Amino acid sequence: VHSQGESSASIQAAIHWLESRQNESGSITSVSDMSSDYQATSQAVLSLLGREANDFSPVEALETLQSNVELLSTEQLARLIRVLVAMKEPAVAALAELLERRGADGGFGYFSGYDSTPLETAHALLALQRAGADTAYAAGAVSYLSSAQTASGAFGLYGDQASLEVTALVVKALKPYLYRFAVGDTLRSAISVLYSTQQNVRWGEDWETALALQALIPVTTDVTRYQPAANGLAERQTQQGHWDDSVYTTALALNALSSLEAVDVPVDPEKAVISGVLLEAGSGHAINNAKVELLNSSAPDSQLNDDGSFVISGLEPGSYMVGYSAPGYLGASQNVGVKQGQFVNVGTIRLSVAPSTSLIKGTVRDGVSGQPLSGVSIEVLVGGARGSAVTNAKGEYQLLSEPGQASITASSPGYYGAAASADLKAGSVANFSPSLIPSNQPELTASSIHGRVLDTNGVPLELASIQPVSYTHLRAH
Repeated sequence: VHSQGESSASIQAAIHWLESRQNESGSITSVSDMSSDYQATSQAVLSLLGREANDFSPVEALETLQSNVELLSTEQLARLIRVLVAMKEPAVAALAELLERRGADGGFGYFSGYDSTPLETAHALLALQRAGADTAYAAGAVSYLSSAQTASGAFGLYGDQASLEVTALVVKALKPYLYRFAVGDTLRSAISVLYSTQQNVRWGEDWETALALQALIPVTTDVTRYQPAANGLAERQTQQGHWDDSVYTTALALNALSSLEAVDVPVDPEKAVISGVLLEAGSGHAINNAKVELLNSSAPDSQLNDDGSFVISGLEPGSYMVGYSAPGYLGASQNVGVKQGQFVNVGTIRLSVAPSTSLIKGTVRDGVSGQPLSGVSIEVLVGGARGSAVTNAKGEYQLLSEPGQASITASSPGYYGAAASADLKAGSVANFSPSLIPSNQPELTASSIHGRVLDTNGVPLELASIQPVSYTHLRAH
């Protein structure tokens, strides 16, 4: 097992080697790559972004990826979307083109009008997840993938031709839906296939081992099952920092080994730890007032952070029922077994708004400085029902309401108030995020409305027509 220092040094060596492979054209490739230039460049960019990699230009790399979008295969298009989102660049056109590839069966084909394949569908689903635009398409894609699984539990490129690459990608794509759709059996079978094809702690070539590890680490609670393969992969890194003199393989290995560094270990070697992330299904944001608890036991130490991450530590070996809940949301639970000294990461759990209520949330800021305002009173009135909340230190609030025509107000001492009206739908989330003007400023005689126009899938709409229906719907006073 490599020490933390050895692991960090290996990762830095891989980063520096990938940087050195960027060509004058902007692409990141190597003559030894068995993958296409597009696969190598996109994978390298995704691996380098967010790291201390000062000697590569993501902008130049992006230029080589986003020309002739309509001519890109679905896999290439999905890779482009992931890069665009990671670089915080507009992905509207690429997303629109990707959705043209969606078939009647819910899957995605190589191009528009082509039969759906597990490979293209997995790539498309991963891209839609990264863009936060998968809500309307996840059910169809998950249904298609479940139907495309072979009797052995694997997924193939063509028909029953099993493929480790495709199976690993499908596992990655399905993992976020473990608590939204009935994919447990599908995932278990695919995971079992991946482990059964392991030979001498490896899966074929180094790139296949790296891809398998990326899929298995987030869904495996027993780290001893994949630790030998991770150690073996680390040992195959050359002194120059690369694997197989391949950009694609090195980028995949870099991500796999980095994911291991993110896995903590219990402080007490006699105890176990359960961790994960609890988010809202629609927006992917953390949920105010959420709760993670052991339903069949008491936890000696638990913590839920502002970003939705949670840790339950100090656990004795055994089986636990972990419950996830929040006011106004449908709850979820799962059985988790832990061993002595084990760290179990249950991944991301997503809760949906209960179908009988509506959720109002937002962030209130100072209209002059732009800083978040704490202690702001938010009130909603629907019929005769009234609800209220107060913003926290980050200016955030969350408020449950009955569905119907609602009047929403925000008020705070020393500020002019703000108000809006909305038609709250059952099971929906409404955002009310006003900027309040200090009362020592001139009172507004006119106001402006600004925001983003999205379709039902969260995709920004271009050339949308905006006009006020009633000036009482949003006003400053």
